[in-house]
Amino acid sequence: MTPILQPRVMKNGNSRYFPVTHSEYVIHDKEQRLSVHDVLQQVSPLALTYAELLAMTVAGTLAQGQTYRITDYVTTTAVAGTQSAGHQFDIIVTALTSNQLCEEAWAIQHDGDTYFQNCNLKAWKLKYSLANDTARFAWADANNGKGVIYHMVDEWGNEAPYDFKNIMFARYKITAIKGTATDLVNQYLGFSDISNSNVMYPSGATLSSTAVYRYTFDYLSGTTSQDTSVYQASQSSINVHDNEIKTWYPENQKKQQLNNITLGGTSYSICYGNVYDTQNRNWAVGGSSYGNHVASNGSYNSVGNGFGSNTVGQYFQYNSVGYSFQYNSVGNGFGSNTVGNDCYRNTVGYNFYGNTVGQSFRYNSVGNWFANNTVGQSFAGNTVGNGFESNSVGYSFQYNSVGNGFGSNTVGNSCSSNTIADNVTGANFLDGITGKNIAPVTLDTFDYDYGSWIEGDEDEDGDTLVSGFEEGYFEIAFADGEQHSCHLVVAARHAGGTEVIFDQDITTESDGTYRLEDLSAEWDECKGSMCCYSVEAKWTDSNITQRKSDYSSY
Repeated sequence: MTPILQPRVMKNGNSRYFPVTHSEYVIHDKEQRLSVHDVLQQVSPLALTYAELLAMTVAGTLAQGQTYRITDYVTTTAVAGTQSAGHQFDIIVTALTSNQLCEEAWAIQHDGDTYFQNCNLKAWKLKYSLANDTARFAWADANNGKGVIYHMVDEWGNEAPYDFKNIMFARYKITAIKGTATDLVNQYLGFSDISNSNVMYPSGATLSSTAVYRYTFDYLSGTTSQDTSVYQASQSSINVHDNEIKTWYPENQKKQQLNNITLGGTSYSICYGNVYDTQNRNWAVGGSSYGNHVASNGSYNSVGNGFGSNTVGQYFQYNSVGYSFQYNSVGNGFGSNTVGNDCYRNTVGYNFYGNTVGQSFRYNSVGNWFANNTVGQSFAGNTVGNGFESNSVGYSFQYNSVGNGFGSNTVGNSCSSNTIADNVTGANFLDGITGKNIAPVTLDTFDYDYGSWIEGDEDEDGDTLVSGFEEGYFEIAFADGEQHSCHLVVAARHAGGTEVIFDQDITTESDGTYRLEDLSAEWDECKGSMCCYSVEAKWTDSNITQRKSDYSSY
């Protein structure tokens, strides 16, 4: 494609021709550099209103290569739950042809404006569409719009796919919340779905009936939002730079949406180095947010102050998180969790979901499928395998090594420094278990034989006199090969009800086996039925109880 050339005057007075470009510097000779803004100042863009520029575009009377300054541009939005602050600046665009403008644009201070007086607008980079195209941009205002800014980078390196100096998002005060993220209470971190303003988040929270409107980067003073990306130019205590929010397009749609992301609080003015990848939307994050990289499709999250230095995988969704969620590496599918304060320095695999986690969840290495657990405070320093599911864990569960498949257990308080083997399920750990090697009740052999069916003689009326099983047996063997003191229950469930075949305390052989002999009579009612055999094993220290059941039909 042949570049569009315009004459430019160098600072030494010599004239040269350069292509119109949106880069920081236009092409230059070896000794001279001329910024885009220097060029625009020297060529004096033609000033006109939005209506006048639109009319020229429709009529095909634009001058190729000419720059135009829109002097009455004001951002508007037509999306529920958003509003424009109405801070005015002018936009400079360039004609590519007689009826087409380049969508790479620049900003310049509006005559008489004081709001942006300390900002370096000449360093801003914009992408701007002259058309109020509602099929292309969800917030385009077909009635009152003056075009759409769909990408902005400011002088601090903050970047978002909309005019974040003006677009504001509704936020509601959280007055109560279920679960452990109680730090969110009394903060304006509740919100409605940007696609459906009738659906409110976070789930399980009670929100105020009225909203305040907040900038993407903000400091909330009472109920008044201040744009920290603007105010930091005059206040050295504010540090907001190098944040990037990427575009969101709903699946299988070509219409760009507003992300509905706010980063800021009431007591911190620090927000830097955050990256929210494509498809992120519906986030409300408190103050002091820094150094986070959030992969695609994060959504519907309310996060307290001190969200910092996290690497977050895809689909971080529907979470309520307290303050100081920091230095975590989180895999895909971290979802529907309520997390208390001080969750930091954890490495978490994929599908960490449906958990209620107390404060001080820290220094843990957690595998995949940590799901549907209720965990007390000070869950710390543990190495946890895959499949830690549906457990209820008390406080101070610390420095434990937990194998795979730890499920449906109840764990008391202050359990620490234990080594727990794979597939421990259905156990009850009382308080204070420390330094144990814990193996599951695994039935390596679960053998049974109901013997032979004996048809007895018949009396004169044809009734059977003797019938039933003979020489039946039932045998178990624990996989750890160790002796156990157990309470053994063998129950047979059949059409007529449940027959308890055996129910008493036993001690296995030294190799973990136990055999019940001659159960012939007990099997009689079970022919052709589904039977349930259950073993309840109790450790000799009386602190851990586990149950194992098996089923078979015959």
